[in-house]
Amino acid sequence: MKAQIIEKNGRPEFAVIPYEDYRHFLKLLEDEADARVVAEFHEAYTAGREFMVPDEIMRRELAGESPIKLWREHRGLTLSGTSHTCRNKQAIPFTDRNRQAAGYG
Repeated sequence: MKAQIIEKNGRPEFAVIPYEDYRHFLKLLEDEADARVVAEFHEAYTAGREFMVPDEIMRRELAGESPIKLWREHRGLTLSGTSHTCRNKQAIPFTDRNRQAAGYG
C-alpha cells in the first residue's frame, strides 16, 4: 500500500491512501463490527438473555394472529394447560347459552 503523508508543523497529520485501499479497509472494519455483534448476541443467547422467534410465528403474528395462541401452539400446550400454567381458570367462550345464563339476553 502506498500512502501520502501530509505533515502539519513538521508532524504527520494525515495519510492519504488510494481509494481502493480505503474501501478495502472500510470493508474489513464493517466485517469486524458485524462479527462483534454476532459474538455479543451469541453470548447473550447462551446466557438466556436473548431468544429467537421462529419464522413461522413471526409471519403469522405479522398477519394478525394472536401471539399467545401462536406460542401456545408452538410449545404444544392446550388452552387448559396454558391457563393452568398461568394459574387461571380456563376461559369459557361467551356463547349464546352462557350469555343468557349470565343475564345478557
